[in-house]
Amino acid sequence: MSCYIKQAITYSKALAYYIGNTRRCAEIERGDPKNQLISNFEKEHGKISWKLVLVISENETHPEFGESFLINCFKQKLNQLTLLNKNIPNIMALTYDKKSESIIDKFSRLIV
Repeated sequence: MSCYIKQAITYSKALAYYIGNTRRCAEIERGDPKNQLISNFEKEHGKISWKLVLVISENETHPEFGESFLINCFKQKLNQLTLLNKNIPNIMALTYDKKSESIIDKFSRLIV
């Protein structure tokens, strides 16, 4: 299963990001609909539309902690950006690896 990073854009041009696993079509699938951070962001900034920024293939991420490591790395390296993931999917993933760091570096170059 691959991962993705999506950008949430509102009519007021507020930006936020979401990291997830691709279960169906990453182009149309939004973040977890029960996620309170997404709901609160929409309440504060208006309706969200999602733009797929990066798809990460399964072999590029850690086999067990892929999405969790990406979230950890994003929070550490890009803490000035809003991340709408409410928690880390795997609580055993306390840090991140070089693969995740490389992916987040690539992502940061894409959004500049």
